[in-house]
Amino acid sequence: MTDEIDSVGFIIPANEGKWSFSKLRGELGELAAGKIAGRENDEEINFSNQQESHAFTPLWLQNFYEIAIQEGVGTKVEI
Repeated sequence: MTDEIDSVGFIIPANEGKWSFSKLRGELGELAAGKIAGRENDEEINFSNQQESHAFTPLWLQNFYEIAIQEGVGTKVEI
């Protein structure tokens, strides 16, 4: 299973005891900040909750921008 899967696809298996949300290792922000490792083998999947509000997109972008500044990476673009 290597495709990104929406959280809705896990509700029924979790309720049936076939899967547990305790298997989650972290969140996207932790991955982007290098605090947790990404997938380590083909059996692991990316879990995504697509029901989040897009109103938070600017907050994610600000977070990524700040990490890039701290790490000294990226390319400055004139807008």
